[in-house]
Amino acid sequence: MELLIETGALAQAADEAIVVTVFEDAKEFPLSTAAVDTALGGSVRDLLDSGDFKGKRNETALLRTAGKIPAKRVLVVGLGKQADLTMDRTREAIGKAARQLKDMGLKTFTTAIPGDGGSLSAAQQGQAIAEGLILGTYAMDEYRTQKREDIKNLDRATVRTAETNADFEAGFQTGRKIAGGTVLARNLTSRPGNVCTPTMLARTAEELAAESHGVLKTTVFSYEECKTMGMGAFCAVAQGSEEPAKFIVMEYKPANAKGKPVAIIGKGITFDTGGISIKPGAGMEAMKYDMAGSAAVIGAMKALIHLQLPLHVIGIVPSTDNMPSGGAYKPGDVLVSLSGQTIEVVNTDAEGRAVLCDALTYAARTFKPEWMIDLATLTGACVVALGHHAIGMIGTDNALMDTVRSAGDLTGEKVWELPFWDEYQDLLKSDIADMKNSAGRDAGTIAGAVFLGKYVEKTPWVHLDIAGTAWADKDKPYVPKGAVGVGVRLLTEILTRRAEQVSKG
Repeated sequence: MELLIETGALAQAADEAIVVTVFEDAKEFPLSTAAVDTALGGSVRDLLDSGDFKGKRNETALLRTAGKIPAKRVLVVGLGKQADLTMDRTREAIGKAARQLKDMGLKTFTTAIPGDGGSLSAAQQGQAIAEGLILGTYAMDEYRTQKREDIKNLDRATVRTAETNADFEAGFQTGRKIAGGTVLARNLTSRPGNVCTPTMLARTAEELAAESHGVLKTTVFSYEECKTMGMGAFCAVAQGSEEPAKFIVMEYKPANAKGKPVAIIGKGITFDTGGISIKPGAGMEAMKYDMAGSAAVIGAMKALIHLQLPLHVIGIVPSTDNMPSGGAYKPGDVLVSLSGQTIEVVNTDAEGRAVLCDALTYAARTFKPEWMIDLATLTGACVVALGHHAIGMIGTDNALMDTVRSAGDLTGEKVWELPFWDEYQDLLKSDIADMKNSAGRDAGTIAGAVFLGKYVEKTPWVHLDIAGTAWADKDKPYVPKGAVGVGVRLLTEILTRRAEQVSKG
């Protein structure tokens, strides 16, 4: 889809449709909407006065223009209450409109800045609109066999502004780059386990490095190399699969990089059967998205390349299938992790923490980062606790957690902190090893984080459990049903703030 910015009156746009926005509680329309309403002889005002449309958040109504303006249709989108306009509300409004027009089979439309931008900066407006347009119209159709012309796609979306604004255009380009990383994450997560293998994830990371003009270096370690290095936990999970495991290390370091490195680590289980502790068959096909954490890291690294942030960032993806073969690790086994700590396996379906623990140790010891953040579809308990609207957050550093929380509020990828009190340390006591890998049903999400926390050394660290937010079972305004690509925008915002911080010294 071609995305354009141009100056001019929205009412004069000659596309198949134009999009206007209204607030639920405002007496006056945004300026662009007011101009369209005047050109239509008060049709938008009549719509609200009728009570059929109230301007509630993401509510829509379609009007015919009867030749009064060049466009044949006006899609009216509600923004909710004026005081509540945020970047995410802007994304939602634009994403909702773009997807509705796409589903109608239209090819072109023009819009203006929703609600005239409210209190958002011009850069924030541009970024939110670009993200809404790209993410709202996303579709995974790689495996459909119908003719391409039968698939509904928009050809062009245009944003009209009253005057040229360099900050708006810069924000728009930023949004495009971040959305591009999110689209990559969605594509990777959507692909089936026989396609999106550890080898494919490694190849994707290597392709990003090849396209980066030297700012990204990708190193891929094989199962044998990981075993030699002493990654007993990662290799235990990998030994049950015939699909070759890959331990992927991406190092982003442009010439102008400042500050100590930071590390982002994503769980890369490309298919999770549960291993010997096998999962129920119903719904197991969804376990192709157990690598959503790795997709977020790879997508964020792509965004970094295009944003050219002056940072040193390490992206790590420990990737394997978790399979129940004759060679699989089993309950009762004792593993020796890279850190030297021993792990009693009580459930092979707690494999995510096993691959992540060696990744955390590797990152902490090899790069000595300023901080580490890991993302993982780690526990079903997180879905029980928080549903599908929040990422579970646990960490050791309050300042870093505050940054993650604030970034989540801005991006709409919200996090909710769970307790990490000393009392929870007893959950993983083992009779024969340093720890066991699962505490059972009690405090499942916290227990998973307690386990990982034993491997971060003294590095400030935050764990993000994305089990409930990585996949959407129904459409949302800019998230079509399926892979969400969660974490890319959150990580990018955190890293952008990091860049600002180190630039100030």
